[in-house]
Formats: sequence, C-alpha cells, structure tokens
Amino acid sequence: MVDLTPFSPQINLTQPQGTFSNPYLGITNPFPGQWPPPKNSAFPAPVLAVTYDTSNNFKGVSPVNYTWNLMVERQLAGGWLARAGYVGSHGSHGMESIELNPSAYIPGSALGADARRVMPGYSNVTQVSYDVNSSFNSLQLTAERRFRSGMTLLANYTWSKSIDDLPATQAISGPAVAPSSPIPYYLPGRHQYDRGASDCDHRHRFVVSYVYCLPKLANANAFVRTAAGGWQLTGILNYMTGAPITILAGQDQSRTANNSDHANYLGGPVYGEGACGTSVRCVNYLVKSSFGLPAVGTFGNLGKGSVYGPDLFGWDAGLFKEFALYSEKLKMQFRAEFFNLLNRAKFQQSRQLGFIRRIRHHYGRAGSTHRATGIETAVLRIPVPQTGRTIP
Repeated sequence: MVDLTPFSPQINLTQPQGTFSNPYLGITNPFPGQWPPPKNSAFPAPVLAVTYDTSNNFKGVSPVNYTWNLMVERQLAGGWLARAGYVGSHGSHGMESIELNPSAYIPGSALGADARRVMPGYSNVTQVSYDVNSSFNSLQLTAERRFRSGMTLLANYTWSKSIDDLPATQAISGPAVAPSSPIPYYLPGRHQYDRGASDCDHRHRFVVSYVYCLPKLANANAFVRTAAGGWQLTGILNYMTGAPITILAGQDQSRTANNSDHANYLGGPVYGEGACGTSVRCVNYLVKSSFGLPAVGTFGNLGKGSVYGPDLFGWDAGLFKEFALYSEKLKMQFRAEFFNLLNRAKFQQSRQLGFIRRIRHHYGRAGSTHRATGIETAVLRIPVPQTGRTIP
C-alpha cells in the first residue's frame, strides 16, 4: 500500500480558487476518506501519481556494489606495525525519483506551474528508476604500536573521494515525490549535471586511539596501591574535513516546478567574512556575494557538492579503574568518560542551502552545533574473569 490516492487521499493546490477558510472551492472535497476505498473514488485534479521504470517490467532492481582493495602490511623497527592500502568501490542501480511531468518554461508566460505541465490534468508524476551510479576511491594508512610502558597506540588516516549522480535534493530512503533533478528527464545532460561529491564524502580523516595502563604499584602499601595504582586512560582523537554542500537557488528559476535549481557562482572567494553581519552568536563561513540566482529559464551553474562545510575535530577520553571487593571474588569498576574534552564547537551544516530564503537569516554562516561537552560517570559491579557468571 502506498501513500497515494485512493488509499491516502492527497490534494496539491498550487493556485486554489478559494481562500484558506474554503480551500476546496471548485473541486470535490475528498475528506473524510472511506475505508476500504470505493470503486468510484474520486481522484481530484491535478492527480499525483507514482510509477516504476518500464525498462524492468515495472519491477524494482537490487542495487549492486563492487568492492576491491590491495593492502600491504609490514613490521617496522621499534615495534611499529604499518599498513597501507587502496580501497575502492563502484555502485550501480541506485534508486532515483524522476519527475515525468515537469512544467514547460514559456518565456513571458503568466500561467501557473500546473497549467504548464507536460501532461495536463496531473501534478507530480514520479517514476522510480534505478539508474544512479557511484564510485569511491581511497588511500588508507595505519600505524600501530604496543609500548612496554603499558601504552597501545593506533593511528589511521584516510584520503578518499566519493562521487555519485544522485540529485542533491534526494535521499535513498524509498520512492517519494521529492524534488528531482533540476534538468527535466527529456533534456540531455541530466546525469552529468547531478554528478558530484556524495553526501558522505569527507576528503580527509585522521583518527588516533590510545590505551594507557598505569603501573599497578604492586610493591606499594595497600592505600597507595588502591588509590593510585592500576588506572587506565583511554582516548580517541578524530579529525575530518567537512561534508559537501549544494547551494540551491531556493526558488523555481527554471520554471520547471522541480524546485531544485542550483545557485550561480558569481566569482571571487567562496569562504570568508561578512555572512554574520552584527549577529553575536555566529561564525562567518561563506561569502554571500559570491553566489546569486540563475537567470529565469536556467538551472544554475554551481555544481553539486562543490562547497564543503567546516572541519570537525573531537577528543573523547576515558578514565577507568577496577577495585577488588570481597577477597577478589567481586570487582567494582569506576568509569568516567569525557566527550569533546576540549569543548570545541562542531558546527552543523545543511547539505542543501536555499539561497534567497536563507540569505538574510543564516546563509553562509555557522550557528548551531552538534553535541556539546559531556561527562559521564558510572560504577559497575562485575565478576572476576574466572567465574564465568554474571552478577545482577
């Protein structure tokens, strides 16, 4: 069952004849709906429809992903273990929703979007196709060492690039009447226009994790051994470059009613000052004057994912210790975990930025953040390893 008429009546009113108090003036009000739907259920115009690609007999196609890698590992002097490799993949038959009933651009016309539809009497006609391709290539480096002092160190670096031709305004969650590619399906160059950095593309990522076991102080007195011995320090340092952003026009400049036109790049620096103005709780990021609306009847020249968001850095740390209870048969573990230890701001970013609708409010600047600094502590009672029993 789908979220469409007659199972779930829906009406799109782009130019209603009535007011807000009487929006159904001139059309049949389908509410409240009946269940099960009668055979003479009304389909109020303009009708919304969803269909599957006819090239596969109206059936879905399972996405295919090919992955390959080549790794080299070597033991180095000083107890270091090094690993280097290439990891790549290619995906085919990714799902895309294609608008089969866009509006035609008529220079100088004052007609509404529905009046200019390719198929009059219908609003959106969405076709679910499986024609999206993706590629991923990466260099992955790893270094690891276990020190005699009780420290274990693991460092990983990834240099990668992920590309696909899924429209920037779509996700892969399922068939949906969503903004499709700015370029209508019957014009050439649609996939080339939508080809760009994937939403998950982070060009550089560096992760360091460590575990340091402090001496147990076995020769010290009981108080010192219990209070200062056997502590364990852990941590993860994570740095990665920002995710790609597609800057949208924010309004239907192409007059296709797809509502996914890109902005125009006007030249000059992309990153810089000036977006915040007099706002206090704000960080400048993009230069607003470098972007503008495309001309009417065009789709915008700014590529998908051509701008990247702020870098992300975090350091999470932990402090652990086990205390023996009841003649070593039971142990209590003290655990303290610190998230974002340096209290560094991690700015959230929208992967599509509406240009005109947001330019005066928060376009080009970073304001909201991810989770702030946090501290969590806990005391757990656990069994000694040789018992093999769980104590509630």
